[in-house]
Amino acid sequence: MIALRTWWRVLPVALVLGCGGARTSVPPDLAEERGDLGGAVQAYRERFEATGATDPDLAAKVGQLSLRRGDLAEAETWLGLAERLRPGDPAVSAAIARAAFLGGDYARASERLRPLVTRFPDNADYHAELARVAFARHDDAEAAAEADLALQHASTPDATLYTLLGQAQARLGRVELAEAAFDRAVEVAPDDAAPSYYLGRLYDGIGLPARAVEMYERALRLSPGFVDASRDLGTLLLTEGDVERAILVLEGAAALAPDDAGLLNNLAVAQRQAGRLADARASLEKALVVGGDSRAIAVNLADTCVSQGDFARAQAVLVDANRRNVTRRDDVLELEKILVARAYHDVFCARSGAFDHAAFRARLAVLRRDAGLDEAEQPGAVLPAVLADESLKHLLDEANQRCLATPK
Repeated sequence: MIALRTWWRVLPVALVLGCGGARTSVPPDLAEERGDLGGAVQAYRERFEATGATDPDLAAKVGQLSLRRGDLAEAETWLGLAERLRPGDPAVSAAIARAAFLGGDYARASERLRPLVTRFPDNADYHAELARVAFARHDDAEAAAEADLALQHASTPDATLYTLLGQAQARLGRVELAEAAFDRAVEVAPDDAAPSYYLGRLYDGIGLPARAVEMYERALRLSPGFVDASRDLGTLLLTEGDVERAILVLEGAAALAPDDAGLLNNLAVAQRQAGRLADARASLEKALVVGGDSRAIAVNLADTCVSQGDFARAQAVLVDANRRNVTRRDDVLELEKILVARAYHDVFCARSGAFDHAAFRARLAVLRRDAGLDEAEQPGAVLPAVLADESLKHLLDEANQRCLATPK
């Protein structure tokens, strides 16, 4: 939420009503018409004070305009005052529910809205608002039911509500109902990218990749900056084996969302599959900076560094990841594998292609101690499991080739 200038912050109501201060000469309705919500709020507050501070309509107006400005604290103060002056006003109760919803208090929003939909069963707006709140609470059955009621009672079709209905139905596994809702949203608002995007996700989830790609592409034609559509399209293309195209899509998305760690990780996976190790490593280094708590990013970066022969960086990445997270057996195995490869590489290269088992064990012990992996603290089966790992043999072969190709 954008911070508002401090001189618009609300003081306790008693102080607001009792102070004088500079008066505005602009009529509140004119200020509102011009889009000057701050001026309109000030003018309505002055009118409220001047007329005895008892008019619930003026208090409600200040609260509703404050809500539109995004000042939830001021909105709650004035809406609460309006409710005390005229208990049971449905518009005020709905506005309080909206403030609670925007503030993330979905339970209080629901408590406010449920009596309204019972009292006014034909009011599409109340059903629609309860549908949005229920969807945010992941109560998908209520969200679908309320969205359906809202659409039944609405005077005109609402594409965003059809999209929400489709999302709720999709979460409930009702594929045909979800598809019908998204199709209706596309029909109502053919220039809106969201319904096509969610259709793509629906088809992606039920194993129809060609149709999913078509929907993602349509969403991107309508909204080229739609990052989620680019991410999902690129990931799907990668899964389907279209690596080069996946890279182009994911690179475009990463340019729009450079702080999206998951997107950078997926881009790196595509770059690795294309054999672009340096690019993959650069993408993963960026991803690690913005998403440092991700184990997947750390493991992918370490594996990429190993593929480049940079065992020291691979070790450092995983040691740092293990220190920040609870160590799990898979993490230990991954780090152990890198340490074994590094120890083998160091000994093999130092002896110009000869291998000494005792030297290898000694070097491995040093590396494990430096990495904080005291063998006594780990399950006894860890190191044997690492040495039995087929992928380790490939790493060791690569180490051999690098050493033999390096002039001594």
